[in-house]
Amino acid sequence: MIDRFADWVPEGREGRNWNLNTVISTDNDLRDPVIGRHRDGRLVVAATSSGSPPQILVSQSIDGSRWKPPRVIATAKRLPRLSVMALSSLSSGRCVLAGCEWQQTTGQVEKTGEQPPGVFRYRWTGFRVQRNLLIWTSDDVTDWTAATISDVGPFVAAAPCGKIIEADGQAWLMVYGPTNQREMDAALSAVGWFHSTDGGDSWRFSHLLAAADAERNMGFGPGDTVTLEDGRWLALLQCNMRALGDYPRPRICRTISTDAGRSWATQEPTLLGPSPKLVALGGQSIMYGSQHDSGIFYGVSHNAGRSWAYQNYIFEVIFYNKNPRGSLSLQRVDDDSVYAVFHWMKTQNTKIAEIKGSFIRRKPS
Repeated sequence: MIDRFADWVPEGREGRNWNLNTVISTDNDLRDPVIGRHRDGRLVVAATSSGSPPQILVSQSIDGSRWKPPRVIATAKRLPRLSVMALSSLSSGRCVLAGCEWQQTTGQVEKTGEQPPGVFRYRWTGFRVQRNLLIWTSDDVTDWTAATISDVGPFVAAAPCGKIIEADGQAWLMVYGPTNQREMDAALSAVGWFHSTDGGDSWRFSHLLAAADAERNMGFGPGDTVTLEDGRWLALLQCNMRALGDYPRPRICRTISTDAGRSWATQEPTLLGPSPKLVALGGQSIMYGSQHDSGIFYGVSHNAGRSWAYQNYIFEVIFYNKNPRGSLSLQRVDDDSVYAVFHWMKTQNTKIAEIKGSFIRRKPS
């Protein structure tokens, strides 16, 4: 049920105006922000600059309103595009940042029929993607060191996603991508786990979370995951039903693990939206974020995602501003606040985006 008068609201919202903080701004286009939090309380944001060559920039802040000048930590070397996709802090205080160099060739989408009437069916063919998975670590959020990736398992083009989870002395990172050429040709992906046993210095493939179904043209990823207070792991995954008539509209699927990520329940489509982001709020309460035509929105569930208390907009775009905003990423700060970051066009007259941030606060009781 939708409840517009929910107990979480963007800070400083008055009508369609919000209190925004500039996190990273350059003369180049900035996209794909991700946010994490160091053990000492600092917020850390990384984003991709579209300069030539592309670079990954990292900034940090104590209070979320004043951000230090960004530092360049990586530059594209092997492939022409570079994206940062995951950022988390381990219990040791070490930060882990993951991304990939990549390039993609768009294939063809062919209409194959109409069944039932009004629902068109499609076939996706000819898609190609190359990815070079990259992971860095830092103990001080200043100097970053490349980690070793020794085994990518079945993935032929893997990209990271989600938050890192720690359990039994290991760190776990979700990745997604095609696991064979047939999946790549049909623009399908699977989701799996990489793990590290040495504090993030080296990573290798462990097992799949959600396998693609080439027979039904169904793929998964990207997504996000959190641990709940009762010990269960919760994941929200983008589900791409390529054969359906509303193929531009990916679903968001919910799945649960009760054995520390070793096995997962069947994925349940619950919402519409791409690239879900997820934070735990305590107990079985969670917040997720995504985007669609109308802007960047978030929702809250008090029963681990089985149903959603409300969906609300951080920024409503449709009819008000033609410049796109998106790539939402969320980080819990304390019991009463979550920090959201996203890319935002600098002005109405430019295509250059910067990274903005804003608190989502719990209303005082």
